[in-house]
Parts: sequence; C-alpha cells; structure tokens
Amino acid sequence: MKKIISYVVIALAAVGLAWAVITRINAPAAGTESKKTNRPPVRIAVAEHEDLTYRLDFSGDVNPARQANVFSKVTGNIERLYADMGQTVHEGAMLALIDTAALGATLQQTRTSYVNARVQYNRTKDLAAKGLAAQQDLDNAETAMNVAKANYELAQTQLDYAKVRAPFSGVITKRYLDQGAVVSTSTVQASAGSQSNSTLFTIMDLSSVKVLINVLDKDIAALSGVHKAIVTIDGIPGRTFDGYVTRTSDAVSTTTRTMTAEVTIQNRDGAIKPGMFARVSLVLGEHPNALTVPSEAVMSDTTGHFVYVVSADSVAHRTGVQTGIEEKARTEILSGLDQNEWVIVSGQNFVKDKNRVLIEH
Repeated sequence: MKKIISYVVIALAAVGLAWAVITRINAPAAGTESKKTNRPPVRIAVAEHEDLTYRLDFSGDVNPARQANVFSKVTGNIERLYADMGQTVHEGAMLALIDTAALGATLQQTRTSYVNARVQYNRTKDLAAKGLAAQQDLDNAETAMNVAKANYELAQTQLDYAKVRAPFSGVITKRYLDQGAVVSTSTVQASAGSQSNSTLFTIMDLSSVKVLINVLDKDIAALSGVHKAIVTIDGIPGRTFDGYVTRTSDAVSTTTRTMTAEVTIQNRDGAIKPGMFARVSLVLGEHPNALTVPSEAVMSDTTGHFVYVVSADSVAHRTGVQTGIEEKARTEILSGLDQNEWVIVSGQNFVKDKNRVLIEH
C-alpha cells in the first residue's frame, strides 16, 4: 500500500513538473503575441515633391468648327459639278451649275421687257409734260416699268442662284447627287417620307475643331480660372492637343444639372477628324515641385486634416497638415510636413498618437 502511494506521489510530481515546463515554454509566445497586438500593422509611404496639375476631365465627340449643307435654290438639271468628296475649296468657289441655259434665256427675256417698259415710260412722260398724255397713262407706264424691272432683277438673282458657291472655306465631306440629276426646291414624296433633293454637298471647316462638354453646376465657377485645355484623341494615340474654352451656353440644364461648354482645338495638319472621340482636361492650375503624399494617408476630423508620421523608432506621431489640390490619388501638402518623411497610408485607423507600430513591407 505504501508503494502504491509512493508511485502516485511520483506520478503527480512528474505531471506538475511537465506542466511547469509547458507553461514556461508558452509564456514568451504569449508575451510576443500580446506585444504584437499592441503594435498595429501599417504600411507607409514617403512624402515627395512632384509637379501637380489641377484639372477637370471630360469626354465628347469632335465636331467641325463650321458645317453646312449646300443646296440648290433653283429647280433644274445639274449642268456641271466642280467639286467632289474630299476636295478642299475656298469661300466663294464655284461648286455646281444648275440649268444656267434656261435661266439665262429667262434673264434675257425679262431684260428685253424691262428695256421696252422703260422706253414706253419715258415716252409717256414726255407726252404728259406736253399735255398730250393723261396722268393715268403715265402712272400705268411707270407701274409696268417697275414690274418689268422687278422681273429682270428676279431673273438675275435666279441665275446667280444657279451658280452654287461655297459659303466658306472647307472640305467637301459628302456629295449627294451626280451631274445630270434633277434638283428641286420643293418637297417631294418618297417611300421614306417627305424629303427635298436640293441638297448637293456637305462642307466642313476643319481648320479648327470643337468638342462640346457638359460641366457640372458645381464646377461652373471654376471655368473662369481655366488656363488651357489638354485634349487627347483616341484615334490619334501618342499626341496631345492644346484647346481653349471659347464659349459656354450660360444656362444649366434642369435635367442633367450641367452647362454646355465649347472647347476649340486648332487642326492645322488636319489630323483630327469630325466624329472622333476626344478626352478633354481643363487645366485649372499648375503647381510645380509640390510636396505630395498618397491621398489615403490624409485623414480629417473636427480639428482639420492630419497624417501619421512614423519616426525611425517606429513610433507614429499625429501631425496636422494643410492640404492643397488632389490629382491622380496624390494630395498636395502645403504645410505641416517635410520631404522624405514617412506617413502611414494603411492601417492608420488603429493607430494612436505616439504609439509604436509594426511596419509591413
């Protein structure tokens, strides 16, 4: 019985010794885990200088500076075409002739009638001065002369209309009819509905182009500070173009709460084509060599903006800062921070001022 008791005592002693060893082994691990818990893991980034540009970004389609459909004001056959699609023409250049033979004959006829009416008026006037013609005859002769003159001037105008000319310098982007086709100034019925076949050409002025953008009402006030517009064209990769806000609608749409603005771009080499998709950045200000940090590093509360700066001993210090513009996920720091200081960009929500942190790489 004594042996059994001895064995039990020895066994209990061995169990106690083993438990003490295990406890001692685990104690540092628990302490380390506790230590890690008190040092929140964070990621850091350096404050550095770079050039910042404050801009508003938009997109839109390219339109010509001017565009017009050139049509015939007279009815008749297309006698001759002087321009075709893709051709560059100057203002006043002859584009087409419309049945000038018939209109020329009409002009000659009305001119003859006018000359005869004027001669008859002058004769009646001389007779009336001598008392050999009644005043009524003189009035009738004057009226006939005026009517003949009006018909003659109308015929002159019609003949001028038959000579279709370019309203401005540009490129013929479309020709609708061929030589010999009949054009009419009246509306004709077609299977697709009512239409007019008097349109001969579409002409576009491509010396400059424009992009219409829709500016949010909250950004309208900033338009007055626009220095320039930087334009990129999806169809012309690798090139940028300078543009300028030339006019605005000065009215905000109640549907979209935006105002239309027109950005004009010079197109001297003709590389930009109407219909291309453009991206427009309105430059509101340029800040060269600005001190910046990643925007996620900047926090704010009722006291203002602040960041957590990490010192060499891994201690986080809350530092108040004054911020400037934000561009491409970088925020300008106007004061409160120096170059090459390390700021926390992730995990700062768990950081307390003057506490140590665990920097993750």
